[in-house]
Amino acid sequence: MLALRLCLFSCLAWLAHATPKLDSVPGPTTLSLPKSQHPNGVCYQSTQAGYGPTVDPHGNAVKYGSDEDISYGRDPKKHVPGTAVWAQPTITLSNGTKCCDSLTQVREYIDYLDKTILDYLAIRQQFVVEAGRFKDSKTAVRSGIRAVQVVKNAQTAAEKNGLAPWIANATWTTTLNSFTALELCLFDQDVKTKNYAPDPK
Repeated sequence: MLALRLCLFSCLAWLAHATPKLDSVPGPTTLSLPKSQHPNGVCYQSTQAGYGPTVDPHGNAVKYGSDEDISYGRDPKKHVPGTAVWAQPTITLSNGTKCCDSLTQVREYIDYLDKTILDYLAIRQQFVVEAGRFKDSKTAVRSGIRAVQVVKNAQTAAEKNGLAPWIANATWTTTLNSFTALELCLFDQDVKTKNYAPDPK
């Protein structure tokens, strides 16, 4: 029994170490980078859409070929895959350690954060659908003033949290337009099926 408990404890300890948890995600980051990589630098403050997309609207990778590559000062032949090319670790986790030691570790955190974001987007979708119950026209569904305010709120929050404002704008504009398209489709379906709420008594 003691051996079983020790084994169970060891397994749980391993899982706790192996799986990123919400309380171990990066806190506000203190950057020790060149000015060109600082949040006040050009890469953060203005859109970089000119570089073109990496994934097309159908989810396929966009190929640019060798034309996009430039010569960097450091010989790429000397680079060991998976090791850092630039600077020093810049993320401080809540336990005080620096991240990250490898690209694999970085991607583990990104995958975890993506799942968390998607979980919340799924919850947001439920409330978007619920909001549609109170709207009696497509103008009300689109609610332009509210939509603009949502995007502005995202940009304001981004600036406070160290997220590039143009990323917040692009992300929230796309997200909002997609949710609105869903709500408009549901509106048409409700009209078609006469799915009216009971009259207030």
